[in-house]
Amino acid sequence: MKEISAKEINESIRGLQSGNIAVNLQSIFIKTAENAFITVAPHSSEQEITASDLQKLNSKQLQRTNNTVFRIFSHHADISAVIACSPKFCAVAASCYKRIPPVLDDMAQIVGVYAEVVELEDQNRILRLFKKNHALIIKNNADGIGAIAAGRDLAQAAAAALILEKSAQVFIEAQYLGGAKALHWFNAKRMNHGYRTKYSKMNTNVRHLSERDYSRKIAADELELRAKIVEMGKQLVRENLMQGTWGNISVRLNNHQMLVTPSGIDYFSLSPYDIVLVDLESLEHEGSLKPTSEKLIHADSLKKNKDINCIIHTHPLHCGAYIAAHKPLIVTAPEIKSILKGNVAIADYAASGTKKLAENILRAIKENSACFMANHGLVVCGSSLEDALKKCRTIEAYARSELDKLLHTGNA
Repeated sequence: MKEISAKEINESIRGLQSGNIAVNLQSIFIKTAENAFITVAPHSSEQEITASDLQKLNSKQLQRTNNTVFRIFSHHADISAVIACSPKFCAVAASCYKRIPPVLDDMAQIVGVYAEVVELEDQNRILRLFKKNHALIIKNNADGIGAIAAGRDLAQAAAAALILEKSAQVFIEAQYLGGAKALHWFNAKRMNHGYRTKYSKMNTNVRHLSERDYSRKIAADELELRAKIVEMGKQLVRENLMQGTWGNISVRLNNHQMLVTPSGIDYFSLSPYDIVLVDLESLEHEGSLKPTSEKLIHADSLKKNKDINCIIHTHPLHCGAYIAAHKPLIVTAPEIKSILKGNVAIADYAASGTKKLAENILRAIKENSACFMANHGLVVCGSSLEDALKKCRTIEAYARSELDKLLHTGNA
């Protein structure tokens, strides 16, 4: 546990705002030490939180302020941040469903095998569910609280809230595409176990690298490229194209090597020295940080086409309905076609990080610029970081516009 700054809280609030999560009804609680907590009630205005807005509480004060949060901290020693918030689509889901099935693999990992809907008064069930879930949908709450998310730190709790809301939106909107196709419960359970026991701890235990950790002098142009990758990761998170530590980025360094983001580390904590150099053929890497588990996707795509210099894998919001419904995005607008080269096909589902998933992606993407991965995310190829980002934004905006047409007509 560590002290947290107003800057970190503002970054989390901006991320929540990007994902339909209202801040005027939101409460953030952070455990900084035994019997020491910080709370902040964000303004509904555009004003940012300052240090003077942070209120320190002891256990008794926290219990009087929010007994539910107090009990979550008391029963779960691994939880250091709790967010009670008011997400738009979670409110809809709470009125219609008892639970949301695992429609996306990031949901299965961090939210839980199912996104459970629970009454706030059912405290024992809430405490029990937080053993394996990081976020719950709350219904019929007079204070307008529609979800509670928790994590080892504020960034993880915010990611859980964002992915919970994304999953609710995807499940609801996928009905207009024939319905979401949920992951098999066994696969979802395996992913959730892997996240809780391993992946979620990586960001907490990481030792970031610096210049002295390298036996070679990194050239100025390579260091600049590394810095651009770091900034690109932050931008993708700010735009809710990625949440938490999910997603990854690669850039071709030369004909034999690529630079990729490391596995399981928060994008806002990365430095240029944390970016990992990977051999395109052997996949061996430099340094102590592990490259993304999706390194094979990046290497195979870069080797396939010499005109491709950047791969971005995102977990976008509005594309999510297509991803969960296993539907391609058919591009009819000429100006969009000129950017993407064609439709956004759907790659068959395979476990993350496997050779099978890489093969499915290459088969689906063909000569186009992008493809969806069933129940997973989006892969985009570009001539540069800027080109790949433009395509990510274009696909997300076009998916939203196509969904809006379906929602307006009420037809799938």
